[in-house]
Parts: sequence; C-alpha cells; structure tokens
Amino acid sequence: MAQEGPRWEVSGGYQYMRMDLGSAPAQMNLATESDGLPNLNLPSKLNGNGFTASVQENLNSWFSGVLDVSGAFSNLNMDTTAEVLAAGAIPALPNASFTEMWKQQLYTFLFGPQFTLRRSPYIQPFIRVLAGGAHTAINANLAENGAKLYENDLRTSDASVAFGGGAGADIRVTDRVYFRLAADLIRTTLFNDTQDNVRVAAGITYRIGSR
Repeated sequence: MAQEGPRWEVSGGYQYMRMDLGSAPAQMNLATESDGLPNLNLPSKLNGNGFTASVQENLNSWFSGVLDVSGAFSNLNMDTTAEVLAAGAIPALPNASFTEMWKQQLYTFLFGPQFTLRRSPYIQPFIRVLAGGAHTAINANLAENGAKLYENDLRTSDASVAFGGGAGADIRVTDRVYFRLAADLIRTTLFNDTQDNVRVAAGITYRIGSR
C-alpha cells in the first residue's frame, strides 16, 4: 500500500483558523452609529476553532482529487465600559459595566488536486491546491451588566468564492489509519474585501481499498 496507495481516503479532525474579518467591523459600526452608540472595536482578525473533513480519491499513487469542508467558530467578549460611558449615549446604571459580544462562523467548501509522496510507509507528505466557496456570519451585541441592549443581535453575513492551498503530512498509525497534519492559506472575498485566512488542522485519515 505504501507504494501503490489506497483508492480512497476519508479524513476528519480539529482545525484552528486565524480568521480575517475584512470590512465587517466597519459595517457593524454603521449600525451602532445610527443608534448614537460608540463604534464597536472589533479587531481585524479573530481566532477560530472548529472542524475539517475531507474525502479523497486517489487516481494513482501520487495524484488525487480532494473535497474539503471546514467550519471555524469564534466568540469574543470585550469590556467597553469606558468607551460607552464617555459617549454618554446610554443612561448608565450605578457601577454599570458594558461588554461587547461577538460571534463569527466561517464555512469553506473546497475542491482540488493533491499530490502525495508515498516513498515511505511511515511519513507521506503532500501539497494541494483548493478552490470553491466560503460563507460567513457575524453576530454582535452590547450588554450592560450582563443584559443585552439589543433584543436581536446585530448580524451581517456574506458568501464568496474561495481559493487556497497548503501542505501537510500523513503519519502512519496502522496500515489503514494515519494521523494527518496540514496547514493551508485560504483567500476569500467576503464583504467586497479580500481576506487571507490561515488554517492549521490535525486529525485522523482512514484509507479504503488499494490500487
């Protein structure tokens, strides 16, 4: 199997993604400004945790087609008491504290070729090029002493094409089970802007059949 390669590979595991928000913070600020609230100081990037899964058909020992699906999720709470009180837009309770609450979801659906070096049965490195689509949704709210000021979260979402690629390696556990490490750069064009999202994944690959 090390020389010929399996027919199919199914993978799944954990991913960490450094998510680029692009122009989304500016869109959220337009919503708060209309209510006389200070700008929400969302950073330009968020750290996301989630899943990645793929199905790979090996056309020969080194060339494959891979379908890759992933989801990354991030929650961020920031103390903005000083900014809100300075703006004076909200009648504050005694000893009031204000917290910004952000949630982001980013899903990618990608397909492309993968090239694997199978000279060793123990460690098999690969590189890949991916293209497809991405969808994101961002929710935001402002809380005073833990109570939300907006009954419904402020929300913005978008979808776009996505391109990326990266490299990784499969490390043998058994003849059929390998531990996979991979890193990819995924570029999206959400909110009419360009984002470069860095993804690092670790998981298990199960090999089916043989060539």
